[in-house]
Amino acid sequence: MRILTSILLGIATLLPTSVLAAPVISSNIEDSGNGNICTSEVVIDCTFTENGVEFSCISDSPPPTGKPVPPFLYVPAADCNESITATVTFQMCNRNDNSNNEAIKLREDRSYYTIEGVNTNVDFTILPGECKTMTQVVEYQKCKVFPLYVQMDGFMPGLNNNNNDKAYCYASAFRKNKSKKIKPNPGSTVYTKQCEEKSMLPDGVNVCNTSVSMQCEYEDDNGVSQSCIGPERDYIFTSVREDLCQDKKIYPTITYTMCNENGANSKKTVTNFNNAGRYSFFKWKNEKLTVPGISGLGGLAPSGDTQCQTFTYKPTIDTCRKNWPLSVKLEGNMRKSPADVVTPGTNSFCYCYLFKKAIVHKYPKPPVPGPVTPPVAPPVAPPVTPPTPACNFSDVIITEIGSPNVASARYVEVFFRDCASKAPLTITEDIRIISNGREFPLQGKELPLSGIIVVCVSRNGHSSFFNFNGFESCNYEGDVANNDGTAPVSVNRGPAINNIVLDIFQPFPFTDGKAMRIKFPTNPVLPIPSQSYIPSQWIILPGNTPIGIGSGEVDKPKGLDPGVWYTPLIISEINDPVDSSPARYINIKSPYGGGTIVDNLWLVIFNESDGEPDYNSAVQLDNKVLGPDNEIRVCNSHVQNTSECNIVINDPNSPLPGNEGCYTVGIILILPGVNNYHIVDLYGRRGVSCAGSEFDFEGGTAVRKPEGYVPVSVWNPIQWIITTPEPIHLIITEVTDPSENLPKYRFVELYSPNKKNYVFQSSDDLYLVTYPQGSSFPERKLSLVGKKTDANGLVVFCTNNEYYQDRCNYVEGTNSVADTPGTFTVQIIKGATTIIDVYGGINVTGNFRDFTSGRVNRKDTSSGSNNYLISDWELTKPTSAQNTDPGCWNGIGNCAALPPIISDQLVLFITEVSDPQDVPSFRFVELYSPNKPNYKIVEGFTLKFSGNVIISDINLNGYETDSNGFIVVLVDNPGTEVVNLMKLNTVIDSYGKQGTIDWNFVDGRANRIGNGPSSFGVNEWTIDTNVNLSSSDPGCWNGIGDCTNPLPSPPNPAPAPSKGGKGGKGKTKTTRRMRKSKRV
Repeated sequence: MRILTSILLGIATLLPTSVLAAPVISSNIEDSGNGNICTSEVVIDCTFTENGVEFSCISDSPPPTGKPVPPFLYVPAADCNESITATVTFQMCNRNDNSNNEAIKLREDRSYYTIEGVNTNVDFTILPGECKTMTQVVEYQKCKVFPLYVQMDGFMPGLNNNNNDKAYCYASAFRKNKSKKIKPNPGSTVYTKQCEEKSMLPDGVNVCNTSVSMQCEYEDDNGVSQSCIGPERDYIFTSVREDLCQDKKIYPTITYTMCNENGANSKKTVTNFNNAGRYSFFKWKNEKLTVPGISGLGGLAPSGDTQCQTFTYKPTIDTCRKNWPLSVKLEGNMRKSPADVVTPGTNSFCYCYLFKKAIVHKYPKPPVPGPVTPPVAPPVAPPVTPPTPACNFSDVIITEIGSPNVASARYVEVFFRDCASKAPLTITEDIRIISNGREFPLQGKELPLSGIIVVCVSRNGHSSFFNFNGFESCNYEGDVANNDGTAPVSVNRGPAINNIVLDIFQPFPFTDGKAMRIKFPTNPVLPIPSQSYIPSQWIILPGNTPIGIGSGEVDKPKGLDPGVWYTPLIISEINDPVDSSPARYINIKSPYGGGTIVDNLWLVIFNESDGEPDYNSAVQLDNKVLGPDNEIRVCNSHVQNTSECNIVINDPNSPLPGNEGCYTVGIILILPGVNNYHIVDLYGRRGVSCAGSEFDFEGGTAVRKPEGYVPVSVWNPIQWIITTPEPIHLIITEVTDPSENLPKYRFVELYSPNKKNYVFQSSDDLYLVTYPQGSSFPERKLSLVGKKTDANGLVVFCTNNEYYQDRCNYVEGTNSVADTPGTFTVQIIKGATTIIDVYGGINVTGNFRDFTSGRVNRKDTSSGSNNYLISDWELTKPTSAQNTDPGCWNGIGNCAALPPIISDQLVLFITEVSDPQDVPSFRFVELYSPNKPNYKIVEGFTLKFSGNVIISDINLNGYETDSNGFIVVLVDNPGTEVVNLMKLNTVIDSYGKQGTIDWNFVDGRANRIGNGPSSFGVNEWTIDTNVNLSSSDPGCWNGIGDCTNPLPSPPNPAPAPSKGGKGGKGKTKTTRRMRKSKRV
């Protein structure tokens, strides 16, 4: 398809021009294997309109050799933020004859078209001769790549059943479309190359201080001086319509310079080898120029700071020709004076080479809408066939040798440095690949556009092994490629005997792996041919056994890359900080030099399910410029300082660079065809779950060791230092249910010794749960996600902060995990059932854990336990809220005393009624106040009875609670009287219920189980019969009060009104012993 062109060169803006060409079409590209007789076809087209003229936005099909996609549009750099409105059209067609009556039924899960990484599935039935068309209008940003893909997959139910291969139909088409940014003309610029390369001669280490430079300038149509070469090697410097090029000539002035920059006192003169001019030259169109007065280099003496040889040349550029190469080369040796002779064995070589290519861009004549009268054609000069460009076929290097364990797939790859820019063409020199007694002649073979030739053992075996879709990675078959990783390989000029070695690889074992030549990001492409093996120019994988830090295994086939040569990048660091909004990033590094990334490299996450790349979140790296230290940093949207990032991913849900700190990530090279790629470098293991694996770096970092800066397709863990945060240590330190017996004073305190100011993450999966006494199931549960420990590692969950104020980190309200009665069990759990720490027990009863009217405080140990250990805790009761210390644990945190509690209303309820069978004169009612110890009652409380035996009420005004909050009143209740605690004629609490007898406690006692006051329920009490006085405990309730002193002798009851009965019925008295306790 022809390509629309919009280009800015110098100050001249050229309007876009193009012609429409045929869409991308693909038919029946896959056979079922049993004779696919279906005829199907898919079509991709893309057009847009500018200035009323329609243009194509489909790029030409790229060559199958790894070259970049040809752009359909050249865009000035200033216009790259603009977009085009494109109409994308897909078709799925049934090309069967109508006579066949063979309709195609598509499979919805495998028939779709893809725009911007989004699949749209279809489920058409397509009749013979019919096409289904799908059209979508899309905004595409200029200077970006956008792929389009369509696939139809189905069967012909009218022909046979669904499982018959003969009824199978499949076709697909893919095209990656690209518009390219054009940099502004640099104007009149001198390009200088400092000489740091190695000489082509054996052991020719460059020790000279030399340089070469070129300047190419011309005047444009406006008389402005412009440059015909640019900072990159291939530079488009002008544009001309292809039907008008014969009338446009350009007359540049080219200035070549080669300089000796050795100091004036060094007396180092640079001369040719044997005064042969072929080693140092000025070239135009690959032809050495005859320079008057210069015989080759001639001799550059170090007079002054710099001695230069300069030559000016004024050629004519015919704009009908695309490529105009020019170069300057300096290669020689040094001598201190003309009479000096270089000491044998002394390195004295000088080498420097600079190559540029001036490119003329030709664009087609635009279509003329409507019929027009053709103009009279002007006289045209007879066409002149340009001469075949010169090409140095000896400038060839070995770039890769692959030795997979499948012998038929093995290959050797070579690259023609000087000829790549002129390809495709036929190799005319006697160049041969030689290995292990075998040779493969390249003379007469076609050199592809890439300049790369791959020779494999078997093209069928090679294709089956690599399974590339639409990409041919082997050019020719030859036994010379059957290398098991132990044989040397060389490229020679001439036969194996009496030949000249041009380049060589010496054996260094890489069985079931590859030897890959490093492509350094320089211009011209380095390295250069070498007659001796240079290990530093090669990456050998696996290389040694066991595999060391500077090597690695090779993924088969994704780690092998025949047919392409690129500059590898590596992943050097991955960061996943612990934070509620973590600023994650990935560092990418080039160990082999900086500059602009020119290869089609992508940063991708590999799916755990199938180990394949997630293209929807991929980051394209081509055209990105490496920063300081030859690095690029890819950050997520939480980054604070964007200047530290080269690429920012603003989608918060993108897995790259990570919405979590656990994944397999790699750099891949996108190959021509459909879903073809090569793994350049890898962190993690493909198709393996990351969580808890050896490459899990969640909450931490993975940093590559410098000695591990070698790209690998199979992750090598010894190349990495993975640092993850130590596991969270979290314990329960205090739980309270103070004697005020009000939920607002309850809280739960947790402590982490190693996570201060830490925000709990979803990955921590921690919960605070509480269980009622005797229950196997939690009643309340709180996720800790988003909660934060304070600067001391403490976090306090309160029911209410009215009293505790800022000592509470979180207020959870009543009926929450903070509202924990003293009979409850408290746990920290991870996930559904894993217990991290516990106070109390599940499905158990007993008073030894009960902290009602008090608190429990963990002793000075920071070790949690999934089993309750009573020895780890201090239980204090009764105690008031003022005696607790939320936000302080054993001296850690804010341990200032709490203020006195403002007096609350008296809380009073019944806790025990007793009729001991052995001492009926000691019958009593026990009352308890959790918030008013040592308090004289003035509120008008009374005890009122059912009146069967006791007819008088007892006014409690003037009665005083003891130091534990108890009042014990002797009441001659034979176990059948209902007891009501009244306040101003309102029932506050009760024991017993009129009309029932299941609550009677004749010759026994009833002891309250839970807190009061409440309406009477028999299940809230423990009722025992045949109980002696020694089994009663007046002044003690469920562990609260004086529960150890022996009972005194029973007192003589005071007379009181009575209806009569046994044992002093109707008489009441409080005892001194029952008011005795210690002040808390």
